[in-house]
Amino acid sequence: MPPPPRRLATRTYPVLLLLLLLTAPSAGGAAPAEQGSRVEADRQAPRAEADPQGPHVVASMPDDTGGGADVIAQAIDAMYNLDFAGSHRVIDAQVKADRSDPLAHAARSAAHVFAEFDRLRILDLDFFESDDALTDKKRLTPDPAVRSLIFASTTEARRLAGLALKKNAWDRRALFAMVMAVGVETQYTGIIEKRYLRGGTLSKEAQDLAEKMLALTPPIYDAYVTLGSIEYTVGNLNPVYRFFARMRGLRGDKAEAAKHLEIVVSKGHYYRPYAKILLAVYYSREGQMKRARTLLEELRLQFPNNSLFPREIARLDGKLAAGGM
Repeated sequence: MPPPPRRLATRTYPVLLLLLLLTAPSAGGAAPAEQGSRVEADRQAPRAEADPQGPHVVASMPDDTGGGADVIAQAIDAMYNLDFAGSHRVIDAQVKADRSDPLAHAARSAAHVFAEFDRLRILDLDFFESDDALTDKKRLTPDPAVRSLIFASTTEARRLAGLALKKNAWDRRALFAMVMAVGVETQYTGIIEKRYLRGGTLSKEAQDLAEKMLALTPPIYDAYVTLGSIEYTVGNLNPVYRFFARMRGLRGDKAEAAKHLEIVVSKGHYYRPYAKILLAVYYSREGQMKRARTLLEELRLQFPNNSLFPREIARLDGKLAAGGM
């Protein structure tokens, strides 16, 4: 018999409830039934053509993103290979070439926070599988200098994206830059600083942006990462808190959360590797070790210089040898 799915620690419920109230959809957001039909339509849509120059899917970032899109993809690839210096070299070149590009600054903030996550071992699957690790305020010792770099980059990304969105409220590159910057701030304040109320406010902002990105034609499929994360969090609450969350339009369907992430894995662009990591966490927490291992093996092959993936594969192999599924 597989072990029962783990629930979030009881002491985290009040914090998560506050987060849910802050991250509930706005009045203009899609209703649950509409979200479900949209998700299914996006899952059934043909897979976008892959960029022959790399693993990313061009169609998820549309034509008006400009020539810098592939440059940002190179920077993100370097980041996932733990080549942070190389990532910053690519980003610095893009900033120099186009100082008005908000996505370059957003990518810079992502590279900084990813490096800090790597230093603090936050990316390890067992960190996310442990509720105590997620809530223990004494566990992490962030670098204040790195924090300054992260928030300087997100501030500039927000400023430039805001200017672009004043000219065109549906500017796809600016919308993506904004959601990436907000996502970085949310992750840092919530996971590293444990400032849950601030993280919840930022999550609400990210969710609104994600809904707007999915309303575009074609949608920016990376936005499903935000919605999938919220669905899974709600799904881990006990029935009482899940009831209140559903009153605010959040179903808390963990299977639906996995569907969101699978869309990003299939059709996403910049967040495809991140969606695979989150799906691996989901499968591992749900006792589906083989499915988690498959995703990690794909990431190991795509990013051979990242020591995290073979380390996590070895850990899962140990669980499988002990009788895991």
